[in-house]
Amino acid sequence: EKYRYRPFHVVAPEFVDDHRSAVGTVDALTRSDATLHAPFAAVEVDVERADGVLVAGLSTSDGDRVVATYAPTRRSVSIEIRAGGRTSVVRRATVDLPETFTLGFALCENQVTVLAKTDEWRPLLTERDKVSALVDLRDSATLGRYSYTWGVRSGSGSLADVRAGVFGMTGLRDPHLVQHADG
Repeated sequence: EKYRYRPFHVVAPEFVDDHRSAVGTVDALTRSDATLHAPFAAVEVDVERADGVLVAGLSTSDGDRVVATYAPTRRSVSIEIRAGGRTSVVRRATVDLPETFTLGFALCENQVTVLAKTDEWRPLLTERDKVSALVDLRDSATLGRYSYTWGVRSGSGSLADVRAGVFGMTGLRDPHLVQHADG
């Protein structure tokens, strides 16, 4: 084998719950009205310019959140959880991203992955244990409080498109989808 190519979408094309085109300059967070179907969710944000902290993920109406952040001044991405009035950065990594790229947030049960796309998608960091210690998104009552979230915090930025919906890699290989031996 010399080369393997497995194209995928962070947000599954047939399961987009919210799509905003040509968003423009933003200086706040947007919370979608779309509800989550299962703990397999994703948000893609096409970034044209970020001067503040870029955010993509999930949030509740009372301020709890599970998000990926990108801070261009610190050249870092992080996974941030706010639960019960307390904010925790559960994982952080230094990155070198161009001015124009796509930031991706993917949730698979309690595992959060931050991705970036310049030519193709690449994972930047992943965390499961620290996320599940703070919030259990497999619980339907907990998950039902969350909606897709994106935007810029502490500054401004220019966004092209935003897509939110079911994570594109979800399929029957995910054991939680099959509850009985006969399928």
